[in-house]
Amino acid sequence: MSHNFNFNHSISKRSNHILSKSFVILCLFSIIFVFSFQQAIMFDTYNIDPGKDYFLEFSVKKGYEYRLFIVDAFNAPAFSTDHTLEYARFALYQKDKTTYYPSKIYASSYKEGGVTTEDKEAAARFYAIDDVVYLYIRGTFMKSAGTFGVALLDSKNVKITPKISAHIFDQLNMQAMKKYNLKSYYLKENIALSFEFKVKKGERYSLFLVDSYNNEIFGTYCTLEGLWFHVFDEQDLLYESIYTSEAEDGGITPLEFKPAAVFDARSDTVNILIEPISLIYEGSFAMKLESKGEVLEPVSMKEAKPIVYENTVEENLEKKNIKLDSIEIVDKEQILIKVNLIMNKKYKVFLADKYNSEVYDADFTFQDLFFQIFENGTTFIPDIYTAEISIKDNIGGITISTDDPAAEFVATSNTVIIKISSYSGCKNGTIGFLIMDENNNIISYEVLK
Repeated sequence: MSHNFNFNHSISKRSNHILSKSFVILCLFSIIFVFSFQQAIMFDTYNIDPGKDYFLEFSVKKGYEYRLFIVDAFNAPAFSTDHTLEYARFALYQKDKTTYYPSKIYASSYKEGGVTTEDKEAAARFYAIDDVVYLYIRGTFMKSAGTFGVALLDSKNVKITPKISAHIFDQLNMQAMKKYNLKSYYLKENIALSFEFKVKKGERYSLFLVDSYNNEIFGTYCTLEGLWFHVFDEQDLLYESIYTSEAEDGGITPLEFKPAAVFDARSDTVNILIEPISLIYEGSFAMKLESKGEVLEPVSMKEAKPIVYENTVEENLEKKNIKLDSIEIVDKEQILIKVNLIMNKKYKVFLADKYNSEVYDADFTFQDLFFQIFENGTTFIPDIYTAEISIKDNIGGITISTDDPAAEFVATSNTVIIKISSYSGCKNGTIGFLIMDENNNIISYEVLK
């Protein structure tokens, strides 16, 4: 009886050992299989030349969840690849080919799309809104070049094969140009373009300009990362107070459907100087000058020396004498800051985000800060913003490229509420904030819940 027990016990132990060993082998095989699966088919690789974009089309199932993987030089070590494009930028579009997917789908959002992270993770996770999704991808700068990898996986890790669809966006761009009577130009790195127009003295003119910042408004696909422009008369004297959105005695493209500048001609010739907002940028932009519905053609166009918008920034970098408080914004469309004031005293508001963080030698990460100031939390205070902008009929201020105040005002109440949001929809990040009185005393404030 005892012998039988020991024999059965030995068989049981041996069986358990075999099962355990088999389980370990199976797990190892599964890990190797999954690893090999990912290594073998994870990425379709493409080569991108300077100034070029890629547009890819994926057939998907509406309502199903998908993961998008992008690999470039920045995250290649995490994926053990050798892709060379430095820091890819990308965005997903819906079936109409113009509407962006929401920014919350990206692991790291940037403007209306995303950028890669240094981790081995999906660059975007989303539920398909239609039966097709379009991917736009390019380098961070127009001179960026190299290889990048793309893989769109469904919930079962099945990779969706893309089609190259660049012609779709070329067509849309041409249609938008024709619709609004715009003409496309290319601006080289570190070069300005000077346009001369013949006009009628005393007549009113509207100047429209489009770059990558207001593409969505016009339905275009201009690639220039931002432009700065000036309007001169035939005596080379600057027109003043004509710009929809001002920046250092010149203009930038407005983030709404309106002219970038409107002016009454004071001579028979007008000259328009356009340069990149940063000297390392180059790319395409669109322009038209019109009066009473008639579009004017330039009589000449030539390359010129930039006034250099960056000079103003560099000069002010030397100051760095104002330290702003850092306020973190977490998943909020708007924050409110309450400040108690003394009547009839003058106050200065300083604000910073990612755009001007280097001015304050800090690492603020919130994007496209837009703010408004209200007396007693209800009455909007106009005409106090250093850089004023109108977004969807809301007038307010944006951050500036110097350490000057973003707004200055004289208190006519004991309390103001400062409303801060993002005109591009950013909900997370850090901002810099400080308010001082006319004697440079720092004023305390409260961030409302």
